[in-house]
Amino acid sequence: MKPKFPMKVQQGSVTVQIYRQCPSKEYPDYHTYTLTYYEDGQRKRTSFSGLQAAQEEAEAVAERISRGHGNALVLRNSDQLEYVRAKEALSPLGVHLDMAAVEYAQALSILNGKGSLIEAARYFTASCAGEIIPMQTQDLVADLLKAREANHASERHIKDLRLRLNRFAKGFKCEVHLIRPAQVQDFLLSLKLSPRSINNYPRRKKDNPSSLTRTAQSWSPG
Repeated sequence: MKPKFPMKVQQGSVTVQIYRQCPSKEYPDYHTYTLTYYEDGQRKRTSFSGLQAAQEEAEAVAERISRGHGNALVLRNSDQLEYVRAKEALSPLGVHLDMAAVEYAQALSILNGKGSLIEAARYFTASCAGEIIPMQTQDLVADLLKAREANHASERHIKDLRLRLNRFAKGFKCEVHLIRPAQVQDFLLSLKLSPRSINNYPRRKKDNPSSLTRTAQSWSPG
C-alpha cells in the first residue's frame, strides 16, 4: 500500500507531519520528504531525500518534544485568543503571565469564596486611603510618648502609657500596619489578666494598643 501524504507521526499529543514534494518538473520521479513541526514556539522544516530517513527523524523529533525537551506549545482557536488577550492586559504592568496566574490563584485561596479579587482590591483601597508608611511598633510608641510629654501630660499618665505600650511593642517587633485585630486579642490573652482587666487594658486610655494599631494602619503622608 502506498503511503498517504502528508504522513503523520504521533507521540502523545505531539504530531510531526511528513510532506512529499517534487522539487523539479524535469525529474517527476524524484521526491524529497519534508518534516514540519513546532518546537520552542517556532515552526520548523527539515528535508530528506529518502522516506525512511524522514520517518526516523520524525519519530525522534516527536519523542524528544513529547518528553519536554523541546518545550513545544501550540495554541489554537480560543486558547490562542485567551493567551493574546492576557498578554495584552499584563503588558503595561510588566507582569509575566505565569506570575499573574499564581498570584491570582493565591488571592482567591485567601478570599475562600468570600468575595472577588476586584472587591478585595476596592475594599483595601477604601480602607487605606493614603499611602502606608512602614513604621516599627517601638518607633511609633516612642513618638507617641514624646508627643504626650510635649503636651504636658501628667507624669502618672505618661508612666501608664509607657508601661502598657512598651509591653505591647515588645510583643510586636514588626511594622505596625501589619498587626491585625486578632493578634491584638491574642496579645491581651497572653497577659493572663482577669477578664475585667483584659477589657480595661485597651480602654484605659485613648492611646492604647488597639488605637495605636488603627493609627498606624491609616497613617498617610500629610
